[in-house]
This record gives sequence, structure tokens and C-alpha cells, in this order.
Amino acid sequence: MAQVRQIAQNLDTALAVVGCGRQDIVKETVYVVDYRPELIPRLFGPLREGAPAAPASTLVGVAALFAPGVLVEVDVIAKMPGP
Repeated sequence: MAQVRQIAQNLDTALAVVGCGRQDIVKETVYVVDYRPELIPRLFGPLREGAPAAPASTLVGVAALFAPGVLVEVDVIAKMPGP
């Protein structure tokens, strides 16, 4: 899914700004329009690239997101690197 690949790139950029990477994500919530179980590899594959382990995750199927054509939204919580 192109939207998930773009989300993964956006996450990498946003995390890098604060000195983090995907390995620092401790919780994620993924919202997907028209969820079907066969979508799981296509959703989580790009989000897991480069991460040593999967964070705690919640997958929520929704009827719609904020704009037509937006099929996936991801919310993450990352731990900040310590001194």
C-alpha cells in the first residue's frame, strides 16, 4: 500500500528530528478503512522495516478517516533517547 510506505517514510523523518528511530517506538495504533485480515502483512510490513522488534500495537478498523481517499492513519509513541 502506497499510503503505508509514505507513512513509514514520514515516521522516519519525524523520529529523526528528535533523535529517535523506529526502534524507539513503544506503542502504535493503526487505523484502517475497510479492514480485512489479509491486509495485515501489507500494513505492518512497511512499518516494521528496520525495527528490531514490533512495539505494542492496536489495529482499528474504521468506516472512514479525515478525508476521502485516506485509508490508513498511524499514531505512535516513541521513547526519547536518554543522556
